[in-house]
Amino acid sequence: GGGIAPDPLPSNARSLLNRTSLDELIWLTRRADFVVSVDSGPMHIAAALTDRLLSIHTWSDPGLVGPYNPKAHIWKDGQIFAQDFTVGREASDRTPTSEDIQSMAAWVDGQLT
Repeated sequence: GGGIAPDPLPSNARSLLNRTSLDELIWLTRRADFVVSVDSGPMHIAAALTDRLLSIHTWSDPGLVGPYNPKAHIWKDGQIFAQDFTVGREASDRTPTSEDIQSMAAWVDGQLT
């Protein structure tokens, strides 16, 4: 994918922004221990390939736009929860802070044990 990575990244995270083709992204996603992605095309690819996904949502409602994987998890407004298509999530302008990113990294690390 493309974009700008937050700085600094947690020590257990690696950014491959602007470094992968679509084929490489799919290859990496299939082999990843866990995928953390904003609500984007790569997130939807990950939702199709793996249950080990944390999708970051700010203004979008994950109940309406996915990820369409019932085993995926969502970050919204500072909270992580399992995907639940029956619950609407209001629009919000809150973007993840450095502390949120550290929390997400710790949560993902806990999922890998």
